[in-house]
Amino acid sequence: MHFKVENTRPKSAVHFVWGFVAIGTIAFAGIWQHQLELLPPCLFKHLTGIPCPTCGVTRSVVSLSKLDLYDSFLYNPLSMISIFALILFSPAFITAWLFRKRLEIVLAERDRKFLRISLVLVLMANWAFLILS
Repeated sequence: MHFKVENTRPKSAVHFVWGFVAIGTIAFAGIWQHQLELLPPCLFKHLTGIPCPTCGVTRSVVSLSKLDLYDSFLYNPLSMISIFALILFSPAFITAWLFRKRLEIVLAERDRKFLRISLVLVLMANWAFLILS
């Protein structure tokens, strides 16, 4: 793996939006939290008795809207971490765009395989956490 910095703006401006989407999702959950109970229960949990890998995401986002990081983490750790990553990604993108610097991460096939395996392990660890908690 190596990093390549180019003196050009990032190719697409779509990445600018992700932080605002994450913040908007948190705000929406906070505003509509009393209506969220109208959502249907998790079908997977209803049928199997164990939570699905995404169980708790809605409650996690609602907790973030109340700035309750502890409960947000307990509901679904991966969702909370992902939302923070999205929020931090937008300012990083804006900075790159303003200074006309584009960072490219070049991965060898071995690194890609490691990244895929790591992602699967993180998803499994998150699911195990949800099942055991």
